[in-house]
Amino acid sequence: MGTAVSRKTGHAVVRNRIKRILRETFRLSIRHLPVSARLVVVAKRQAGTAGLGLDQVSAELMEALTRYFHLRQGA
Repeated sequence: MGTAVSRKTGHAVVRNRIKRILRETFRLSIRHLPVSARLVVVAKRQAGTAGLGLDQVSAELMEALTRYFHLRQGA
């Protein structure tokens, strides 16, 4: 998985927090993905001010992955 977080998102502390949350979300969901899956996640500019937590990011990412890879619901 690759991440891209623009400087427009916020200062270094904010960008690193976003990247840490994305990596942890990926770590928790990797068992549900196909072996050959390659992902690039680009954080939106508002991600720095949204105050997102691990639970919300995990839910949104799993929803997107479920649609894209046609995973079983509740995976």
